[in-house]
Amino acid sequence: MEAANPHPDAQHVASPSLWWDGLERAEVAPPLETDTTADIAIVGGGYTGLWTAYFLKQIQPDLDIALVEAKYIGHGASGRNGGWLMGALEGCHAFVDDSGTLPPAARQQLTQLVSRACEVLAKESIDCDFHHGGCIMAAARHDVQIARAKKMLAGFQDLGFGEDDYRWLTATELSDRIQVANPGGAVFTPHVARIQPAKLVTGLAGVVKSLGVRVFEHTRAHGMHSGVIQCDRGTIRADQIVIATEGYSEVGNPLHRRLIPVQTGMVATEPLSETQWAGLGFNNNETFADCARSATYLQRTADHRL
Repeated sequence: MEAANPHPDAQHVASPSLWWDGLERAEVAPPLETDTTADIAIVGGGYTGLWTAYFLKQIQPDLDIALVEAKYIGHGASGRNGGWLMGALEGCHAFVDDSGTLPPAARQQLTQLVSRACEVLAKESIDCDFHHGGCIMAAARHDVQIARAKKMLAGFQDLGFGEDDYRWLTATELSDRIQVANPGGAVFTPHVARIQPAKLVTGLAGVVKSLGVRVFEHTRAHGMHSGVIQCDRGTIRADQIVIATEGYSEVGNPLHRRLIPVQTGMVATEPLSETQWAGLGFNNNETFADCARSATYLQRTADHRL
């Protein structure tokens, strides 16, 4: 959905996200204009790069960290997503032990991720409309959705997760929370929170800059080799390089052609009235997805949109 009042850097985005509409950005970081050095250089100004910089500074505050972003902080998926903060990991089956389950320490890391993020947001005073309401993955309309949901639940159980992590909601329990047509049941997990993505990425950027991380926006990395990042108007020589570009990995990036970008479309309603919400549910601001082959996922935003 195109924003009514585009982000200040909207000329760099084909369709500005609604998340940026009316959002005050932190001070724009300058581009890299010279050659420099760093202990660690990070390529990519989204969640991956910023969280990496943040926790590296927590571990070793005196690290000299430089972060480059081709456009502006949060330009990519980090500023334009569905606003779910999840205690889950795609492909976690690759980490099962000999018993076929995830090791207890790995399960604990995943299930505590949202709470840990909440602690950081509170500590650093990052306001991103965070609400820890969990997620409902609903099966409705067709028996095939019920079968798919129960298979999903069984998969989590096989990994060693318990009832406190993933549990079945009956059709009645589902309807008590969210109104869907022909409800069949749902999988509920508490390990998901709602966020406003652009607020999180800009807030996190402000924090890492305050910790001494040198951030360079509008600085495209054209190549990386032998500890040197070649940028538009300068280079960074670093002891370690973290590639945090993910789906935006271009030619010259070691991840180019190793990742396949996946795009989803989003629309937003106008702010809904309390009467309208009374007919929909979402009283605890749960995130929601269905179990159709082409999944729908959504949230109730802080300004009461769907």
